[in-house]
Amino acid sequence: MPTFDPTMTADKAVATMPADILNATGINTSDKGHNLAAHSITGTIDARRRGRQKEQLGPELSFIEEQRKNRIRIFNVGPFPHTIPCGSAGTFYIPACPQGKPYVEMLTPLYAVETEIYPKGIKGESAKRLYDEGRRMAVEILGEGRSQDKKQSKRRVGVFIAEGDAPTKQEIDDACRELTKYCGEQILWMDALWDRDRKLAHDVYRSETFGACARVLGLTGKDKGWLAQGEPSNKVKCEGCHSMIDPDAPICYNCKSPANLDAYRAYREKLKSMDDDVRKR
Repeated sequence: MPTFDPTMTADKAVATMPADILNATGINTSDKGHNLAAHSITGTIDARRRGRQKEQLGPELSFIEEQRKNRIRIFNVGPFPHTIPCGSAGTFYIPACPQGKPYVEMLTPLYAVETEIYPKGIKGESAKRLYDEGRRMAVEILGEGRSQDKKQSKRRVGVFIAEGDAPTKQEIDDACRELTKYCGEQILWMDALWDRDRKLAHDVYRSETFGACARVLGLTGKDKGWLAQGEPSNKVKCEGCHSMIDPDAPICYNCKSPANLDAYRAYREKLKSMDDDVRKR
């Protein structure tokens, strides 16, 4: 039977999570720049990536213009959205892959050569263009660039850079393999927490994180007890603490107050009968 630790809270549980675990807010703990509001964006490009239109600059070189026609494509096969701020280069938005679709593309366009306008300085310096390689920026977006911890790479959750304009079957299969491995690790962690303290598991569980991992693996509430809380049920609200409990539960698992009076009386009679048997022995 799982044991209840009264000193353990959801915040403490999150603190014990490995660095790559999904926390209770539904965001990877290493994703410092996450912005939940950005997940509703359906194609909006960060204003900083539009450039400073008022700056007067000469024409670009022809081969730069040609390179800017080529796109660097980033795709996602996972159920998790990502918002990646890249300083003055802007913010990149990778939506979650909808169920039933093999992949989804990053919303913010990324080109083979990225151009940024450096504004005029206060001492009279003229404005100028700064260039960067789109492929290098794509690696930074995935979290695999210089000084980045590759263990936190978004490749682990199904994000990848395609070699062409469309992902190949091999690229999709590799991304799905990484995603499956990652989701399996999250499920194992949640299983361990469920075995340790079920109330704490209820507090930590989120449908958009651990529930999404379970959906990737095809698991349901019949396979995992902690997953059943994310599925439709006939549970009722406890009058004492408003926790959702089974309608035939004798007492609330959270506040220990009587829930179903008939079941509670039967439960008390059973306990009394067991005590009488012990005394007779």
